[in-house]
Amino acid sequence: MVFKLLGCAMSDARDRNGPRRTRTTKVHALYRPRIRSFEGVDAAAPRGFRADADEVWTRSRAEFEGEDWDYVLAMREADLLRAFSNATAEAFGVDEDHVRDVSARYVAGNLHFDFELRRPAALTKADVNARLKECAYAAVWALYEPRPLEEEKKVVTTHELGFEGEDWDYVLERRRTEVKDVLAVETARALGLGREDVLEVEVDAVPRSLIAFVTVRHPSLLSDRQVEETLARCEYKNLWALYETRPLESSVLMRRFEGDDWDLVVDNNRRKLEDAFSRETAAALGVSPSQVVLLDCRVGSLLMVFKVLGCAMSDAEITERTEAHPYDEVHALYRPRIRSFEGVDAAAPRGFRADADEVWTRSRVEFEGEDWDYVLAMREADLLRAFSNGTAEAFGVDEDHVRDVSARYVAGNLHFDFELRRPAALTKADVNARLKECAYAAVWALYEPRPLEEEKKVVTTHELGFEGEDWDYVLERRRTEVKDVLAVETARALGLGREDVLEVEVDAVPRSLIAFVTVRHPSLLSDRQVEETLARCEYKNLWVLYEKRPLESSGAVRPRLIVAEEVEAELDSITFLRNALRRARRERDEYLALLDPLLGLRGERQRILDSLDAG
Repeated sequence: MVFKLLGCAMSDARDRNGPRRTRTTKVHALYRPRIRSFEGVDAAAPRGFRADADEVWTRSRAEFEGEDWDYVLAMREADLLRAFSNATAEAFGVDEDHVRDVSARYVAGNLHFDFELRRPAALTKADVNARLKECAYAAVWALYEPRPLEEEKKVVTTHELGFEGEDWDYVLERRRTEVKDVLAVETARALGLGREDVLEVEVDAVPRSLIAFVTVRHPSLLSDRQVEETLARCEYKNLWALYETRPLESSVLMRRFEGDDWDLVVDNNRRKLEDAFSRETAAALGVSPSQVVLLDCRVGSLLMVFKVLGCAMSDAEITERTEAHPYDEVHALYRPRIRSFEGVDAAAPRGFRADADEVWTRSRVEFEGEDWDYVLAMREADLLRAFSNGTAEAFGVDEDHVRDVSARYVAGNLHFDFELRRPAALTKADVNARLKECAYAAVWALYEPRPLEEEKKVVTTHELGFEGEDWDYVLERRRTEVKDVLAVETARALGLGREDVLEVEVDAVPRSLIAFVTVRHPSLLSDRQVEETLARCEYKNLWVLYEKRPLESSGAVRPRLIVAEEVEAELDSITFLRNALRRARRERDEYLALLDPLLGLRGERQRILDSLDAG
């Protein structure tokens, strides 16, 4: 019995001798010999294993209750492991090498020791657990101490991080929100804090580096220096997974082709024209056609606007080579326009004769395009001006010959209604023919697709599944990180912002992780397209968080042992009930959906019967 006396004036020597001279009758009266726990071995005293017995290794866990074990573990981990190993070996009367792979971790108010014990094959698991339960582990408990009061005090500090890389500015242009989220998650994990303790993250790209400032709330016992040293050791693997180099690319360049009638080629053979230009430009530069990015195709004479990716040549060298290249395929597509009416070349602007009688006529021109409504809302004045100028130029007249121009969007088309002052001898058919020939390049130059955020958004929920035996173990330790990473990677897969992933719910079922992600996305993206896109996503950063559960045994000990079968059965029961509730709710909704029309019909039938009765 290990004890101390309070308020006693005796010396330690008298204290030790006194109890030996005194018969502790009441204590001895409690003694009962133990029933033998296994063949031929007395379980009441430390016993060694028989040298000739077959021995096996078994994995076990012991738990010690105490809210401040995390503090003790942080301060004296090596002493704890040594004390536990020695006490376990002593409890079984074996050498310390019969106890191996001892690890300690703090989980929800308990200190867990996982270890392997070399035991006789004849010694059952129950015998091992019983003997562990009897062990007092005095040396372990002697190390326990409450955390100091100042340990609980929290402070807020800001720390600077730096990551070298030429192209962090390019990464931030595309993934700023993801970079900040991943920095917050990995900083919290490195410091052993919750995600909510990383209060703010600011990032900025400077020449050849990313600079980040993280503001964290942490225990006051953790000094600024300790925080910075810990963060300096953190590898930030998930952050580096977001890094990518900027593709080499030229500036925006142009190549001009002379000719008045290129608008006919653009209208009728634009795809062939673009393919021919890409192939010939690639041949001139010695690169792949996929590296030639065509940005615009303008007419008057033909002006091709492009850039080149992954090419080490300077802009001047690219321009020199493309100007020298003959572009035979492009020129082969050119056809001069047929003259549209007697004595007048329709390919060039023509003026009216000054002495001709003139009349005003009303006309309409339509431009196809689903996003003209967006352009009209944003740039109506520019559209009206460009159309008036283009029409006047087509007929070779001053702008005052075009009046009352209005624009409106109708069923996927932009309509321009206007009045034109024309010679009386020029028929309506002639006017329409010349309008049809007009390219209206300045009008088309204003066209642009609406931004994604301009499109109508819808909110949908989608189920994801990830196989794995130990997702329940992962969720116990990293539920917040799992949800954050799922949100970030889902947003990236769908080309959305992190804020468009509105909710993430996760649950571990037998041998799988089930996640429900609620996302806000453009209505043009169907549920099926979303699900197919998410099915193709590898979720690499999620799998980085996955880890297998440490091997553990069953039993009970104070320190108590986890009964693995009971825990698994309990988890399975909870999961079964959750799934059953989810199925019941879904069946209820389906039943009500079927029932609603029937109830409506029954109500209508009753109203008819009531009216007949009244008649």
